[in-house]
Amino acid sequence: MARVLSWAPDVLVLLVIALHVALAPYAKVEESFNLQATHDVLYHGRNLGRYDHHDFPGVVPRTFAGAVVLAGLVAPIKWLIERSDSIGSLDGDAVAMQIVARLALGACTALAIARFRFALASRIGAPASVAFALLTATSFHQTFYASRTLPN
Repeated sequence: MARVLSWAPDVLVLLVIALHVALAPYAKVEESFNLQATHDVLYHGRNLGRYDHHDFPGVVPRTFAGAVVLAGLVAPIKWLIERSDSIGSLDGDAVAMQIVARLALGACTALAIARFRFALASRIGAPASVAFALLTATSFHQTFYASRTLPN
């Protein structure tokens, strides 16, 4: 029981991140390139000619590295959704996949926060690490932007 409770603050942070995704599912302009790049990797794969950045390259060269990693995390979920009869309404839905991608990125961020919290617990103590998680969960910016595909 104590082991389960030790993850409770991290689950709280993850739930707050997911709540932000649910309440604000659409993208801001700053994250559009990475989100579109994630979409292109998921839906066009190796067909680079169909990638959106050929038509809209932008003024600053950008990397696809983050988008490729995020698409790699989301691809199995996309595959399952496409083959599921019970979730047929999500089949091929780019907005649903955007939400899935943002939830995956948020989960990765929550995992990084959890690892930091456990390091904090071993260095300073469990009460400080729980306080850190509670402060993180209640601070708007960190949990809101945790699932945003921002380039910086």
